[in-house]
Amino acid sequence: MKSLPVEVLEMICEQVPRPLLPSVMRCNILLYTLACRVLYRNPFENLKMNQRIRLLKTLSDSTSSTSPLRPRSNRISHPRLHVRVLRLDFTNNLVSHNLLRLIQRVLRSLPALLDLYLEFSPKDNRGSLSWVLDGLNTSLHTPPRSPSLRLLSTSIRCDQSLSRFLASQPGITELSLRGFATTEPFKLPPSALPNLSAFRIVHLSADVLGGVLEGRPVKAVAVTLFPGDCWKPLDALKRSTVEVKRLTVLVFDDESAQTIFGEVSRRVRGLEALHVVGLMASYSTPIQTHRLSIPKISLLATAPILSRFPSLKYLTFMAGDPVNCGSPPCTIDDERRVAGVWSKACPTLQTIILPKGQVWYESDGIWCCCGSDSMEGA
Repeated sequence: MKSLPVEVLEMICEQVPRPLLPSVMRCNILLYTLACRVLYRNPFENLKMNQRIRLLKTLSDSTSSTSPLRPRSNRISHPRLHVRVLRLDFTNNLVSHNLLRLIQRVLRSLPALLDLYLEFSPKDNRGSLSWVLDGLNTSLHTPPRSPSLRLLSTSIRCDQSLSRFLASQPGITELSLRGFATTEPFKLPPSALPNLSAFRIVHLSADVLGGVLEGRPVKAVAVTLFPGDCWKPLDALKRSTVEVKRLTVLVFDDESAQTIFGEVSRRVRGLEALHVVGLMASYSTPIQTHRLSIPKISLLATAPILSRFPSLKYLTFMAGDPVNCGSPPCTIDDERRVAGVWSKACPTLQTIILPKGQVWYESDGIWCCCGSDSMEGA
């Protein structure tokens, strides 16, 4: 074992099932360090609520050790120093003030934290919880260091306290804000988030979206369109300093595919990936167009619009089943026909996902999908 490089040993530890890693940690100091690094890299994965609380307490206590080997040597580091990813989901739980304080202490004691996912229930998010983030990336037991957080995904209500925190994290490249129950203005300083490249919002307004994109090199955006938005969130996409390349649109309206694709093409034609999910819409293909009751969405009719995207490689369109509109749902053969027509209108397409959930791709001039027995040409 001594002849193997440390990097190889760590790769071996990464293949060990998590329940067995504590046994590996008992072997010697070297394997303790490597197995501990792997075990605590993303420590809250697949834990029950009571286990999460116990682990939070352990990470907040710098004098304790969960290791089978007591850290009598300075060469053995505390597990909290290895945490890179922290996922705390309290969506279905109400949190006490003591628990919030505990979370804050833990966040302050994780100097190597890179990715933070922090979700609270809608009831808890009616109050301001952004104070929990105060002191993040500043260890309680070592001198302050430069911020390193690169990803933040949170349901915390957007307020000026959260804005100040984001301004202190120049390393963030991916940001996801639900913005639930946001009632006050949310504005970032111009110097905040200079490296932001991906941004996702759910409940926030188009003005907030535009304010975050303004002056920042955001290439990937996920937006939600609610009834009455009048496409304002799509207008905000122009405020990024670079052209948006990846766009995900969640639509809470019954707009047709032609309308959605058309509005997107008027604003961002340089897309490489476009994913549209219509939660209140249905779809059909021309196979059903002879019927009297025709759903609003006709997939093949969108082909001329797709020709406006010169660089589009990945396209997804998901919508509801049209059975309530008097038409049968699409079959695999229907979707193959759609994929073929779309690819002729937009030759750069490489993969297409349609309402049945199949991934369509071209192989030797034929559009096929995984699990499809029929390979007839499109």
